[in-house]
Amino acid sequence: MSAARTFVQRPPRYIFQTAESNLVRFAAMETRGISARAVIRDLSESGLSFTLPITEAIETLPEEGAPLKVEFPIPGRDQIACFATVMRVEQRNEWVPEWGDRGYHLIALQFRHLPNLHLKAIKQGLQGRVDDHDDALDGEQIDFSQIKRTHAFAFAAMTLALLVAITAMATPLEVFAKLVNLR
Repeated sequence: MSAARTFVQRPPRYIFQTAESNLVRFAAMETRGISARAVIRDLSESGLSFTLPITEAIETLPEEGAPLKVEFPIPGRDQIACFATVMRVEQRNEWVPEWGDRGYHLIALQFRHLPNLHLKAIKQGLQGRVDDHDDALDGEQIDFSQIKRTHAFAFAAMTLALLVAITAMATPLEVFAKLVNLR
């Protein structure tokens, strides 16, 4: 995971359980009635992610940045349909005792122009199912601005140390000898 991703606060995500209705139907904007089905991995107020088996036809795999039409269930509620943009497509492998090595594509979507009624339904469906302090340490919310300040201070200190080291390397040996003999 890149350092930039660690500073982006995301809404809490709900991980779908295997017993739940977890199929998402999606289609590219230019297709006429041709859609594909996949298994939802997680859902938040801002988007969802789903998995496609590696064996799925390559035409089904959406590309990063592509707009999609998606239809999916909200936990404990009905299905909704909306538009989303593909933010990430990753190929992953995991070992499952029942099947051995299992390859799949993870596709992450961000909702676009989500109607207020849909957002309200998602919030209600996720209410009580996700922990609001998903990214917390020891029960406290992480202060990302404090982390950024700490990293900026550390970067400034390292830069200063590097400048001192470069200056020391560029200084002739005779100057150091005179400094040592001045005692």
